[in-house]
Amino acid sequence: MYTEKRYGKLVLYIEACEAGSMFRNILPNNINVFATTASDYDESSYACYYDSKRGTYLGDWYSVNWMEDSDKEDIEKESLQSQFQIVKNITTTSHVIEYGDLTISKMVVGEFQGEQAAPPKTVPKVPFKRGAPSWEVPLDILYKKLAAAQTDQEKQQLHAEIDDMMDKRGHLETMIKKIVTRVSISREHEERLVLARPQQLTQLECHDKLVKAFSRHCFDFGKNTYALKYAYILANICED
Repeated sequence: MYTEKRYGKLVLYIEACEAGSMFRNILPNNINVFATTASDYDESSYACYYDSKRGTYLGDWYSVNWMEDSDKEDIEKESLQSQFQIVKNITTTSHVIEYGDLTISKMVVGEFQGEQAAPPKTVPKVPFKRGAPSWEVPLDILYKKLAAAQTDQEKQQLHAEIDDMMDKRGHLETMIKKIVTRVSISREHEERLVLARPQQLTQLECHDKLVKAFSRHCFDFGKNTYALKYAYILANICED
């Protein structure tokens, strides 16, 4: 996109587990892109604002923080760097990181979100309650529903759903172990693939092919958030 001049300056807010892995040692500082992430390369982001009526979390802590900041600040005056620092300080569940061309962060938020003063704040702040790591959200929701269940029938149904989810997680973990065993040349190699956290992703083509193959033939990362917990192992296989 940069070489084809399809944008002038680009600002990205990335909400994802291990979001920093998308940019750490990858995003250059000379292609007019400034990015901030919900988490570092080796940690989860966190859900927040559980709604018992809807039976789901309504937001993620980092995303809620930067959007609420944009709502209450005058974004025609607030710089991206100022917003980043505010969000970093109040997002205590994970490490908010910035990447890319940091000179862009001197520009005001309104240059990218719209040059319009924030409306008066009329909605009271909802007290924050720490939620679950993103890949644990589906199971966490089931346990919350179980705690609130009123009838034996509801409880039995939820117990069955929890057992089914745990069985599927066990199947996933077994499959990951089989993949690691298949590609390992020794016990030590196998342990390294499982225990090591990738410091830098350099084999991008290998990683792209492996992730797509895993999603196509094993578990779709887009539909199985728990599988993301083991995505780093695929990176290790390519990097080792």
